[in-house]
Amino acid sequence: MKRYLASAVGGHDLRLLTASVATGVLVALVVALFEGLAQSVALEWLLDQNLVVLVAAPAVGILLA
Repeated sequence: MKRYLASAVGGHDLRLLTASVATGVLVALVVALFEGLAQSVALEWLLDQNLVVLVAAPAVGILLA
C-alpha cells in the first residue's frame, strides 16, 4: 500500500500527503461544526424576530461582508 501511494504521488514526500489529508479532514469538521451552529443558533434566533429585523437582515449581511 505504501509503495502504491508513493508511486501515485510521483516520488513526493508521503508524509506531506498524509499531513494534507489530515488537514483537509480537520478543516471539513470545523466547517461542518460552524455550519451546524450557525443554523441551530443564529438562524433560529433570526426566524424568531419580528418582520423589520427579517427584512433588514440581508442588507446588514451584505454591509458586513
